[in-house]
Amino acid sequence: MSLTRHYRRLLLAYPRAYRRERGEEILGLLLDGAPAGRTRPTRREAVDLVRGGLRCRLGRPASRTVGVWAVLTALVCGLFTAALASRVA
Repeated sequence: MSLTRHYRRLLLAYPRAYRRERGEEILGLLLDGAPAGRTRPTRREAVDLVRGGLRCRLGRPASRTVGVWAVLTALVCGLFTAALASRVA
């Protein structure tokens, strides 16, 4: 699988309209910045692309505490769901 295909797959995290407008430009910048011979994006690049895509889809929170509260809420809901599932089982 080529580097271009890897980058295109990671760009799927962005909304379709955003990719239509800016996808080729982003892809070009990523490919221009990659060293010759690289076949896969680095882990850091992959995480950054997915994080940027999710931020673009969900919007930028007003403060950092919003993200912390969202993570804590997800953890608590997951724990309650696991407890409920173990009771039902």
